[in-house]
Amino acid sequence: YLNFFPSVFISTALSRKETLAFTYSRRMDRPNYQNLNPGRSYVDPYFFSEGNPFLRPQYTHSFEINHGLNASIFTSLPASYTDEYIAYFVQPSDSVQSQRIPVNTGESQVYSATVSFPLTPAKGWTMQATIVGLYARYQFLYLETMHRREQLTARLTVSNAFVLGKGWSMEVSGWVNAPSVNAVIRAPWLGSADVGLQKVIGSKLKARLTFQDIFHTNHIRTLIDASGFVRRTKLDFDTRLLLLTLTYNFGNQKVKGMSQRKTGSEDELRRTN
Repeated sequence: YLNFFPSVFISTALSRKETLAFTYSRRMDRPNYQNLNPGRSYVDPYFFSEGNPFLRPQYTHSFEINHGLNASIFTSLPASYTDEYIAYFVQPSDSVQSQRIPVNTGESQVYSATVSFPLTPAKGWTMQATIVGLYARYQFLYLETMHRREQLTARLTVSNAFVLGKGWSMEVSGWVNAPSVNAVIRAPWLGSADVGLQKVIGSKLKARLTFQDIFHTNHIRTLIDASGFVRRTKLDFDTRLLLLTLTYNFGNQKVKGMSQRKTGSEDELRRTN
């Protein structure tokens, strides 16, 4: 019943323009209640998902170094080591059906580097870019066979803001993921792009037109090929949406909002989804 979950935070200013910080923590992530529920949820006659009542918490050591320059360019170097890593395995239930179930797979190590920086390509055009590089290593038992998987992947996120004048503004954003692996599941190149156009009409009214997932590329594509079991998954959602939003502010905008009090039950609320 006795365990320790320390946290260490060290921060210093290298100069007027630079800051450096180091953090370390050990934490326990408990499964949410739905992941413990053994009831089945069928996707189709050949595939279902269910919880695992024997699922145990996962324990993670996390390290991170953060560097800031001019309060605009930020670099972080996190690393994590996890025991009893919780992953979602898709595996055969019998000769016809497959099941998706969360299990404690074993160990994982994740190292990454993130750089976030702003750009101003032209007058009235600002850009915020974030580049993430990640290396991960997993060791786990799948269908009674020990596996060791490694991956090197990356993610690029870009957000553009344009001031068009006369109350008009526009945003263009998007992201792209390189091929990745999470334990036994592999994913190919993925990405999506959004566009938003806004018009400010007076001091209280504004209209916004948003086109989400313009090219309808925000899909789920996975491949499992291990221990003699092969499964390809393709899921398409209604992610390409055209939204019109009208916002009108009324009343005294200087009134202080209601304060939010945090309690010790927040972890339990998170576990209930």
